[in-house]
Amino acid sequence: MKIPAIFAEYRGGRLLAAFPPEGSAMPESHGNVGFSEAASLIPRDDSRSPAVVVDTESILSGSFDEGVVKEMRIRGADIWFMTCVRDADDLMDAFNTTAEMVMAPAHLISDEESAKDILSMSDCVMPAIMVSGGKPANGGIALDDVGATARRLESLGFCRLCVWDSDGSVPETEWERLADSVPSAVPFVPEISAAERCGFQTLISPLRPPAPLR
Repeated sequence: MKIPAIFAEYRGGRLLAAFPPEGSAMPESHGNVGFSEAASLIPRDDSRSPAVVVDTESILSGSFDEGVVKEMRIRGADIWFMTCVRDADDLMDAFNTTAEMVMAPAHLISDEESAKDILSMSDCVMPAIMVSGGKPANGGIALDDVGATARRLESLGFCRLCVWDSDGSVPETEWERLADSVPSAVPFVPEISAAERCGFQTLISPLRPPAPLR
């Protein structure tokens, strides 16, 4: 299953979407396209396949913001919402939305006790290991190695996790190791080719328009 991801931000009273450049799974500039216009690019079917909405500003600032959650709607899709979740209170706010799944970047989760509290509240939480320059982002419960962070998350009780390769720096050899050791991992990648070759069944990649939207 290939899942599209939309990067959203609430600015100037509007919900906007940004598109990462090729080779990246993180926007380099603010969004300038209406969110609903971007969401309309996602094919609809009867199965209500998932779509990821990334609250870019909350992740960059390290604080939950309700601006995106109030207006994110994608017709015909179940939303997996990635946002800053530091503790159980943030998780409650994130689930006070249309989200079916909340994706919580590991480097923003306050500590192990907060992670356990988050997991005890819902099994519809997927921690995400954000990787840049081949290393997990510093902070929270993330360690300095992708595999070690994945094992730590599993030891805390999370049965599913995401590896978010924000800049395409995770080598194919690392994906092969993850496919063997953490087969339930969901790669979030700029392009799906390398991770797909390693046998992952579910992959996330940025939604990109066939032509520039205005």
